[in-house]
Amino acid sequence: MGRNIHQTCSICSRPGGRAVVDGMLEKRVPMKDIAAQTGFHKSSIGRHSLKCLARDAAKKLKARQFDHTRQRFISIDTEGVVRWIVDPYKPNAILAELIADWQQNPRADDVVLRATFDDLPTRRTVTPDVRVGGAIAIENPSPNPETPELVN
Repeated sequence: MGRNIHQTCSICSRPGGRAVVDGMLEKRVPMKDIAAQTGFHKSSIGRHSLKCLARDAAKKLKARQFDHTRQRFISIDTEGVVRWIVDPYKPNAILAELIADWQQNPRADDVVLRATFDDLPTRRTVTPDVRVGGAIAIENPSPNPETPELVN
């Protein structure tokens, strides 16, 4: 029989289980280690993180309103460089002034968007080669898509 779609999460339903698992997930503890320490199955932890944790994060984000009339918005790229700041109190300031002010006078209600990406393992991909009707394998795609590194 299939799983009941209205079935309660085994982690959420166990008293104290959710707090422990959520805390470990926030610290980025691997799921197999969480499973070993808590007794929950790894797949249950995976489902919990994808459904329950994501649902609650979305609810918190939705509940938090950004007030563009009083809050600063700061965008930071993957290398830690501030790319954009909007400050409603200084609409005509240049970026360098806004960065200096933000670094010297951080406010509790500042909204900071920091882009981060996990490193993913390189996969061997096969792409069609229209010129010869065959396929070529690209082991480590080069940063320049015009000149990929080809592997025989």
